[in-house]
Amino acid sequence: MADFHVVPLSKTLLVEGRGRRETFRGLVLAIGWWESAGGAGAPGRSSFGGAAGGPELHYLVSDQTKSAPIWVEGRQLTSQRWFPVVSPAEGETEPVS
Repeated sequence: MADFHVVPLSKTLLVEGRGRRETFRGLVLAIGWWESAGGAGAPGRSSFGGAAGGPELHYLVSDQTKSAPIWVEGRQLTSQRWFPVVSPAEGETEPVS
């Protein structure tokens, strides 16, 4: 039986793409992948340039036009942009949420 692994993302990644039904755009909250009992990833499927053996990544995207975050496949992404982590300037405090 395959397990689905989820890792939360601590950096800011904005992605855009087109799913089976509609487009999406938003921040990635987590990354996930399937791992079978025999090893990482589904045989012959990959998001790493088509190389066999690597995991097919899925992204949990928070799109403000949707009622809840959605899972999208890595191959559905049309663009991605990393934003640098900004730490508060010396003497400033981080906002409390």
